[in-house]
Amino acid sequence: MKTLLLDDGDLVLGSGSFETVTGPTKLRQDLSYAMREPIGTDRFHPGWGSILPSLVGEPITDTLLTRVEGEVRRVLDNYVVVQRDRMSRDRRSGQPSRFTSGEVIDTVKAVSVRPDWDRVHVRADILTLTADEVVVFTVRG
Repeated sequence: MKTLLLDDGDLVLGSGSFETVTGPTKLRQDLSYAMREPIGTDRFHPGWGSILPSLVGEPITDTLLTRVEGEVRRVLDNYVVVQRDRMSRDRRSGQPSRFTSGEVIDTVKAVSVRPDWDRVHVRADILTLTADEVVVFTVRG
């Protein structure tokens, strides 16, 4: 499914129209924005987003690192559930899937959380149905 390309939250203009993305690039963009958007701020999708923005400024402790990793895994799990639900609805209605195989999460290989002075680096390694490796980074300061 095509979606609009964003660059630091801004739409990207192409030649005469807005740029779009599909495949692994779309997946990376979706997950990156899901982790950075405060949960509950989208009135049409109240479950979209994460609590990660609310953790900014918290002391970096083992408890915080565990919470960050758990929240990243929750966002990834939620995204998988939404994808499967939408693909199932598409199949039942006889519509083509709204996702390309390169956008569908097959496996979350790893989630790593690493403290770095006053920041927390998060890396999620994901494998799509087309065996593309997608890496999503986020930094919380």
